[in-house]
Amino acid sequence: MICEKCGAPIEEGSAFCTNCGNKVGQPAPAAQPDSAQFAPVQPDAQPPVFGDTVQVKKKSPAKIIIPIAAAVLVVIIAVVAVILIVLGKSSPKKVISDYYDAFNKYDAEQLSETYADFYADYFYDIYGETLSEDCEDTMESASEKELSVEYEITEVRNVEPGSIVDVREELYAYYGNSTYDEEWFDVHVTNAALVHVEGKYEFKGEEDDSETYTIDSDLLALKVDGIWKYVPFDIFEGFFED
Repeated sequence: MICEKCGAPIEEGSAFCTNCGNKVGQPAPAAQPDSAQFAPVQPDAQPPVFGDTVQVKKKSPAKIIIPIAAAVLVVIIAVVAVILIVLGKSSPKKVISDYYDAFNKYDAEQLSETYADFYADYFYDIYGETLSEDCEDTMESASEKELSVEYEITEVRNVEPGSIVDVREELYAYYGNSTYDEEWFDVHVTNAALVHVEGKYEFKGEEDDSETYTIDSDLLALKVDGIWKYVPFDIFEGFFED
């Protein structure tokens, strides 16, 4: 008899193999393969499994905010520059010059823009016609009669210290209404000046129809919301410097 495990001869009647000790009649266990031979190959890097967080490189908040802030700053600088240019060009002398220059150019829009807005609203309430329409009619007539204006600003008299309050009261008494109350004039009208102008209006037309009118006037200029504007008004002389 042969041992089923090691193949050594076994004497008849023996219960165990004298060579390996295997029990006679019990099959030998199956040979185990070399574990190293069949070991799975480990990849160099494990792919992320479900649920893992994949890190994505994000832009720094500073890199996003800084360009936006720079763009906003550029816009602010541009707006301020425009305001400063407008304010720099605005003066009592400038607004009155624009008023007379508009007649020489027959420019209704320029003429209309020299007036303060509260006067334009007052004009509409009184005459039922917009100031812009009136300026257009005026310039059409001036063009037909070939109007020309020669003028010289000879003096600018600023409002006396403290007298701006009196000027506001007079303006409110004359132009005030539910929209432009006393408080509105106190807040929006911040300065005033009288601009003295000398010169002449000349309507050429036909030789026999030509007319000339002398200019010798004090025109009221008001600083409204930071911009000087013209307002037709006979203000008291005592409010302004001698």
